[in-house]
Amino acid sequence: NFLSQNVRGLSQTKEQELVAGMVMKGTFAAMVQETWRTGRTMEVDSRGFALIHNGLASKVCRRGSLGVAIVLSPLAKRAWEQGGSKTHFFGDRIIAARLQLEDMVGKPLTIVLVSAYAPHSGSTFEEKEAFAGNLQACIDICGPNEILILGIDANASLGTRSAQDDPG
Repeated sequence: NFLSQNVRGLSQTKEQELVAGMVMKGTFAAMVQETWRTGRTMEVDSRGFALIHNGLASKVCRRGSLGVAIVLSPLAKRAWEQGGSKTHFFGDRIIAARLQLEDMVGKPLTIVLVSAYAPHSGSTFEEKEAFAGNLQACIDICGPNEILILGIDANASLGTRSAQDDPG
């Protein structure tokens, strides 16, 4: 059971609510976007849930902006540790964690969890290109026998608009 969600700021209260919801629903891991936290950190709460975070070095506005994280249940945290506690960072908008499990017949099974937050439509072409390159680099770390699980806020918009389309 996996969860991907834009949290629009992961305060301590929201983090506790997220973990409580994960416990209630039996969620193995969550990929969250727009955490508004800075830096690259790893925290473990009193219940054994791990939050691995990737954000900008400093806030770009009052609330913080950007940031992605992967939240691991105690079981997922053990799988991450069995996989060598490997975490990969791709720019400020993508984080990946490698989990080592066993399938139903006891064969090794590797899952690569990814949380990504795409630039919005008003971002520069360079920002969008950098994100696309980082996302491809992230996908490329997934081996042929590994399972990729991507949680993404793609900031997608449909169609195109030009100055001639302005209804005003």
